[in-house]
Amino acid sequence: MVPAVAGEIPDIPSVAASDLGVFAETFEAERSPALRLAYAMTGDAALAEDVVAEAFARMYERWAKGKIDNPTAYVRRAVVNEVRSTWRRRAVRRKHAERERHVEPSTSFRADRIADADVLQRALVTLAPRQRAVVVMRVVDDLSEQDVADALGCSVGTVKAYLSRGLQRLRACLEEKAFDASGGDLDA
Repeated sequence: MVPAVAGEIPDIPSVAASDLGVFAETFEAERSPALRLAYAMTGDAALAEDVVAEAFARMYERWAKGKIDNPTAYVRRAVVNEVRSTWRRRAVRRKHAERERHVEPSTSFRADRIADADVLQRALVTLAPRQRAVVVMRVVDDLSEQDVADALGCSVGTVKAYLSRGLQRLRACLEEKAFDASGGDLDA
């Protein structure tokens, strides 16, 4: 096999050129929704780009083997899984770094992540990862409950429960932020 030159598609014997074209079309169609999902979950544009790139790289491995029936659902699930894996890796790194320094961190991970985000992004960050994924896919991406369930590998009932609890939490958080922004007591 000849090494690929930058910008060229490597010669992959198991994938026909037409399959690469279909994959490229799928990439173009699914990239923007995947980026929105990743950004909504992470609150970090650069991290969202990395997550989506990794999700598509993993998708391509299975695509080349002909093992993907629903590319849209696969990409969503891959993005959610990659975000969760990224958070786990970062948590492990922080834990090890704290042990190395033998000091308590001066700020929490959550505070670092939301320092420059807008109010809605701050509220989304307070949700558990699966709740956040459900809320973003249902509200932002306007997917059906069944599509969200397929993407996350859970039942429609689970999606409904996550959505209900997630929206309740968002309302409470946004009301709290409105109270804080008003300078304290609303009666004064």
